[in-house]
Amino acid sequence: MWKKILLILAALALLIGAIVFLFTDPFGKNSRAGLQIEYQNGSASVFLDENYLGKAPLLEEKIKSGEYILKITPDDKKLSNLNLPIYLEKNTLTIVVFNPGDSPKNSSSTVFELRKREDKKSAVSFETYPENAFISFDEKEVNFSPLTIEDVKPGEHRFSVSLPSYEAQDHNFFILDGYETKVTINLAKNIRLPEETQDEVNEATASVIQNKINENEIIASESANIAGPKVEIQKTGFFVAEEEVLKVRDASNSAAKELGFAKVGHFYPFLGEKSIDQKWLKIQFNQQAAWISSDFAKIIVE
Repeated sequence: MWKKILLILAALALLIGAIVFLFTDPFGKNSRAGLQIEYQNGSASVFLDENYLGKAPLLEEKIKSGEYILKITPDDKKLSNLNLPIYLEKNTLTIVVFNPGDSPKNSSSTVFELRKREDKKSAVSFETYPENAFISFDEKEVNFSPLTIEDVKPGEHRFSVSLPSYEAQDHNFFILDGYETKVTINLAKNIRLPEETQDEVNEATASVIQNKINENEIIASESANIAGPKVEIQKTGFFVAEEEVLKVRDASNSAAKELGFAKVGHFYPFLGEKSIDQKWLKIQFNQQAAWISSDFAKIIVE
C-alpha cells in the first residue's frame, strides 16, 4: 500500500518537475534567436559580448535572445571595426549588413531588428545616423528620419535612404505579421564623389528640403497676423538647409510623426493646450493641430 502511495507521489513530483521545466525553460531552449551578418569584403570575426561567434558572412540560429554588444572585426586590418548594441528577439532573425571603410565615418551598416507588438499589428521604424536623412518607403513620398510607419502590410517591402555627401542605401526586406521592424542605418561619408559633384548634390538636396519646409510652413512670420495667443519659436541650434528650425510633430512625444519644421523667429497660433508634463505645446501648423517642444517656444498673450 505504502509502496503504491510512494510511487504515485514520485510520479506526481516528476510530472510537476516536467511542467516547471517546460514553462521556466531554464536552458533557454525556447527563447532562441537568429543572427545573420551580411559582409561583402572578404571575411571578418564576429563577437557577441566579446565572445567569439564565428566568421562573417555568418548565419547563427541558436543564440539565446536578449541584448548584446555586437563587434565585427574585418580580417583586412586596413578596414574599420563595427561596435554596436543589438537586441535579438526570440524566434526571429536579426540581420546586420556591414560595409566597412578605412574609418568609422566611411563605414556603413544597416540593422534589421524585430519587436513583437502587443496590438498584433505590423509596423516599420527608421532611425538614421546622421538624422534627417531622406527615406522613401515602397517608392512613395519622401520623409525625414526618424520615421515610424504604422499598419504596414506584412510581406516584402523596399526602402531607400539618402543624405547629401553620404552614400545612399537601398534594401528589400520582409515585415512579419504582429511585429515592428526597427531599421537602424549608419550612413557612410561618400569619399568617392569629386568635390564639385558633392556641391551639386548638396545644392539639389538643400533645395528639396527647403521646398518641404515651405510646403509645411504656415504663413505666420509676423506676430500682428495672429489674433489671440501665439508662440514664438526660439533658437534651437538645429539647422536644415541652412535654416534654423524646430521639429513639429502630430503628438506630444519625440517619437511621434514629424509634420515639418517651424522656423526660428516665426510666430504660430497657440491652441491653449500643454502636455501633462508641460514639455509640449499645441499649436496650429499648416492648417492642423500639432505639437512642439516647450523648451524652444515662448508663449505670448497680448
